[in-house]
Amino acid sequence: SGDQYFHKQNIPTDKAGRQLSNFFDLTAFEANRAEAKRLKDELKTKNIDWKKYNEDKKRKRHRVRNKWMYED
Repeated sequence: SGDQYFHKQNIPTDKAGRQLSNFFDLTAFEANRAEAKRLKDELKTKNIDWKKYNEDKKRKRHRVRNKWMYED
């Protein structure tokens, strides 16, 4: 009987879903997560030179750590 009520009111039947539905629209949340996953997968398939990226990161880290040496 409780499940019928939730179904009629268009409310999620699980407790966590009901709690989350008070704060935001769950369908929009699911769409947002799908978009985030798509962007993440798209980034994986891009032609990125990871060696160069990591080298630049290392160079930047080195510059930040040793900044005090070059300051007067």
